[in-house]
Amino acid sequence: GDDRTPSPKMQEVKYNYQGIRITFSDGHMQVKNLNLFTGTDVYDCVIEWLFEGAKIGESKIETSVAPLSSGDYALPFYGEEEKSGEYALIVSFRMKENTLWCDAGHEVAFGQYCYRVGETAERPMGTAASETPGAAGAETASGTVGEDGTERPLEIIRGDENLGVKGKDFELLFSGVKGGLVSYIYKGRQLIGEVPKPNFWRAPTANDRGAGSEQYYAQWKLASLYQRPVYAGEPQALFPWMDEYDKKYGIGTEIRSDGTFFIKYRYILATNPVAEVDVSYTVFPDGRIRMAMDHEPVEGLPEMPEFGLMFMLDADLEHTKWYGLGPEETYSDRKRGGRIGIWEKDAGDAMARYLVPQECGNHEEVRWLSVTEAGGSGLLFEADGGTMCASALPYTPHQLEEASHPYELPEVYHTVVRVSKAQMGVGGDDSWGAKVHPEYLLDVSEALHFEVTIRGV
Repeated sequence: GDDRTPSPKMQEVKYNYQGIRITFSDGHMQVKNLNLFTGTDVYDCVIEWLFEGAKIGESKIETSVAPLSSGDYALPFYGEEEKSGEYALIVSFRMKENTLWCDAGHEVAFGQYCYRVGETAERPMGTAASETPGAAGAETASGTVGEDGTERPLEIIRGDENLGVKGKDFELLFSGVKGGLVSYIYKGRQLIGEVPKPNFWRAPTANDRGAGSEQYYAQWKLASLYQRPVYAGEPQALFPWMDEYDKKYGIGTEIRSDGTFFIKYRYILATNPVAEVDVSYTVFPDGRIRMAMDHEPVEGLPEMPEFGLMFMLDADLEHTKWYGLGPEETYSDRKRGGRIGIWEKDAGDAMARYLVPQECGNHEEVRWLSVTEAGGSGLLFEADGGTMCASALPYTPHQLEEASHPYELPEVYHTVVRVSKAQMGVGGDDSWGAKVHPEYLLDVSEALHFEVTIRGV
């Protein structure tokens, strides 16, 4: 970095250079020793067992794989699962004794394997399974049941320009003029004060600039900066199931039989040719909000740098915790060195100290991300049906892009959270023309869909 601290890229470099490769199949691990002279018996082989990202067991096994040879070993813990959910096994080879270049316990290689148990298992809403933020009561099809046994369904308040949704411990305000959620108050605290925006852009990296990618993908920067919600009278606004109230403001609403409230917006994007994106909110009686984002392909547009949502939170919501790859930033073509687990970092510390500010701080394969203030209250983001990319930084992609040096970055007023279906890779074959490989780009020739659930904690 600019202060001579190791770059987050070192995490990936170390993995690529490690002399032991571990693969997994059917409760076994295959250990391939690429070293020319050193057998694996000089290392401790430690296997950690995780459930929903939290460590629940550890075992040490003896291995003796000769140089340039392979060995097969049964995995401890495999088949001993007691709960439905996601498990992971992390295999770590560590030095047994001190050497001139490292102390005993230094890790020289690792591999990991994630698997799920139980077909109907649902990932907990929260941190580890043992510390999941609980709802106030048990959820039913039509509402939340309190301790007194009475249902608390959602209350819908329709105004001339805004629409309110109230439930136990939370209040939402949707704006027909601004086209989205303008207020989310949870237990008296304002968590969202600006409409979450569809985002298709990342700050160009040094590799992007060397390849001229920022010019090639520039349509998606415009799409991220300039979006207009459709209004009454425009054909794009008229969803088939909209009532007269909805048509007046260009939004679609629906109270569903399961007790949820649904509202949908459409945005016109400043691209050439013009593109559109739909963003819908499904509000649950327990305060969860499932956001869905949909884009239909438009011929003539380049691949997207990113497909997701950007949230502008108060700057005191700066502590992040996530279940996914870490501890350093990871990208689609730079994530093999990332380790599965539950990690923590402040938004400011996620800023990689590059000489020129650029895209940084992304985390791949994120199951959930919480962004909280010192007292622990804040917002939880959970991937629906799999994993997502997520980051929390003090700056927007556009602010990062405009600064040529770290001292040119503006004062910090927000924590900027970006959650996305995917972000294009960072490349790196060289920094003077090589583009990101095609398999790490977002193909816009097909429809794109992304879902994330948010909730106050």
